Formats: sequence, C-alpha cells, structure tokens
Amino acid sequence: MKHLDDNVLSEYVLDGTGSPEVEKHLDECEICRDGAAVFREIDHALRGSETWTTVDASRNGGNRLDEILGYRKRKEDEERQARTFLARIGNSPLKFRNAAVDIAEKPRHHTEGMVRVLCAEANALHEQRPKLSEQMAGVAYTVATKLTNVPDRAKRALMGMALREHANALRYLGRFKDALKLLDYAEKLFDGTPGADPFDQAIVLLIRATVYMKSERLEEGSALARQVASVFRDYGDVSRELSAVMVDACCLLLAGNARLSADSFERAITICRLNGDRGMLARALSNCAAALKDLQDFDRAERYYVEAVTIYDELDLATEKARTEWVLAMILLARGELAESTRRLASIRKDLAKLGLTNDAALATLMWAEGRLALNEPSGVTEACRSLLVVFGDEELQRHARRALADLNEALAKGRGTATLVHEVRIYLENLTTQPLGLPAPPPQ
Repeated sequence: MKHLDDNVLSEYVLDGTGSPEVEKHLDECEICRDGAAVFREIDHALRGSETWTTVDASRNGGNRLDEILGYRKRKEDEERQARTFLARIGNSPLKFRNAAVDIAEKPRHHTEGMVRVLCAEANALHEQRPKLSEQMAGVAYTVATKLTNVPDRAKRALMGMALREHANALRYLGRFKDALKLLDYAEKLFDGTPGADPFDQAIVLLIRATVYMKSERLEEGSALARQVASVFRDYGDVSRELSAVMVDACCLLLAGNARLSADSFERAITICRLNGDRGMLARALSNCAAALKDLQDFDRAERYYVEAVTIYDELDLATEKARTEWVLAMILLARGELAESTRRLASIRKDLAKLGLTNDAALATLMWAEGRLALNEPSGVTEACRSLLVVFGDEELQRHARRALADLNEALAKGRGTATLVHEVRIYLENLTTQPLGLPAPPPQ
C-alpha cells in the first residue's frame, strides 16, 4: 500500500482540507493514521501557552540553558587540565605509577574529566602498552568511585566505562577470566543506569565476545558478535561493526569452518581498503591469513601476514605486530624452513615477554626450541625451557601446565628432549583450556 506523504497529512490535519480519498485511506491505513496523530499533537502544542513560555525562557537564557552551558565548559576545563597533567608523565610506566598515588589521593584530580581522559588514554594504549593501559584504567575506576557532586547516573556510567577499559587491557594481556569478571560488573553498572546508551552496552558485549572467542567459547562469542554488529550498524560505527563481523568470522575459523571464515575476512578486507581504515585492514589481513593457513594456502597467507606486519609497524601497534610475526614464523616452521623460523622466533619470544604476554611468550619459546632441536642445534634450549612460565586462572589447569613443563625439563636435563616431545608439550598447552581436566600431560620420551 502506498502511504500519504507529510504534506498531504499536514494539510488534512492543520488546514482541515482533504479529499474523500484521503479520509478513506486513513480509515484503512494504521501507519498514516499514526502520522496524522503526530501532526495533531504538534498543532495542539503550538496552540498551548506553555510552548511559547518555554520559547521565551530559552530566548532569555533560562537557568536550564545556563546549567547546560556551564556543565559543558566545566567538562572541557576538567579534560584540558587532566591532559595537561598526564602529558607531563608521557608513556612512562614508572612515572605513571608514581603519579597514580597523587591522582587517587588528591581531590583536585577527582573529576569526570580525569576519568574520561584516563579511559581514552588507556584505550589508545591497549595494543602498544597493555600493562600501562591496565594501570591507567584501574586509576580511572578509583577516581570514578571518589567523585562527589556528580549525579548517580553519571557516576555509574563513568565507573562502567573505566571497568570496561580495564577489562579490555586484561584481554590484551591474555587474562581472560579476570576480564570477564570486570565485564560482568561493567555491564551491571550500565544496565542499572537509567537511559543507558545501548552503544556503551554494545562495546561491553563486543569485548566479551572477543574474550569468548579467545577462550574457545565459540558459540557464545559468535552469537554476541552478531548481536552487537547490528547495534553498531544502526549507530553508523563501521569500525566496530567490522570488529564484530571479524569476531564472528574468527569463531567460525576456530570451530573448523576455515573456508567460510576466509570468505568473510576477504569481504572485510575489501571494505577496509575502500574505507581507508589501516588498523582494521591489518586485523582483517592477519585473521584471513590464519584461515588460509588452515586451508594450506601458505603462499597467500604469507603475503597477507607480511602486509599486516607492515601496517602494524606503521601504526606502532606492538602487541599485534609481535603476535602476527609469531604466526608468520609458524608458517615458516610448517613449511620446514627451520633456520629462518627459529631465527625470527629468537627475538619474537622476547618481544612477547616484554609486552607481558606470558603464555604467548612461552608457546613461542617452545616453538623456537622445537626448531632448534630439529636442526640438531640444542644450545640454549634447556636454559630457555627451564625459565618458562605459563599462567591459567584455574588452579587445576595451572597444575596440569606445570606438570607438563616439569616433565619436559626433566627430559631435557637427561638428554632425552626431542623436537617431537617439545611439539607435543606445546600443542598440549595450547589446547589445555579445551581439554577434559583429567587428561594427563604427554609422557616424556
């Protein structure tokens, strides 16, 4: 059914003009009747004295307008002061650790602006300096809890924002269990805030979906990613919509649907190139390369990884660059290019450790050790494996991991360490969170 346009409806309601056809259409069409009702409400409002009293108050600079303008100026002043203070610290973790005490204890720093700026700074540093971003988000939450003369609704929203960024930092550090706990709290704060923006809540759910994906909770991650993709699409946030699409595609990949996943990532790559979003393009390239690697399309996977590493380097995204270089080394190892793979892994494992990516650094070290033993060059392997550390939030998982590493180190110390054994231990640790807890560690050979 073709609906009446606004001009016809307004003339019918406001001027009292309309043909029998219009009246007949309104009798039959609920949508157009609702449209006519809107024009009647407008007409009623325009005839009321309260409307014009409000207009006069606005023209004369009423108190409410003054309050809004005053709040805006105060917000800008607070954020400017916070940026000036933090600029003196720079990106030095030591300087920030010393300044954190000052920020937390002195009331002059307890402002909404300080919370917002700390959250923004933390967000910008998640990939380059995740340990520093975790500290910043933690201080932001402390300040948010100490805010006074702030409406409860605004305070809860700021606390939720700080927890959200803290959880995001923990995600980059691989501390998934802790991240999920903070996301639970953040979600409750946003849910308990009257009129909370669905966009803020969707960001929480996107981080949660990413953690689910990293934690092998694939069905939950995929469902959440699809849910929030539509929210970001409604808000016109192409970047976050693409992030959600790629989380969904990653879940498909991890579930064994490499071909379907690769097709989704290829579409994301095309969109990123058209939009000129370099950061998102690098992520799409590296994720698509992972799918191509599973499909044994090593040549195209390598090209995509190399392009992704180049972009990460240009954008100074150290965490993603290190992880992508690590996967590139995996491809070389799978091809049998042992010398080049181990050469790269020697530095990559140290880079991952410096970034605080403990488990990734341990797995990369095992991969390096595997290559060295396969090359019959065992020098340094025993010492490197002896210092290995892996961290799991679950005590039983932690116990299994320690047992596997202890058995490996015992075999190496007795001269029975082989590339095959190191490979088995590495795969065991990679899959530990998805295996039954009763599964024993691989026996030493």
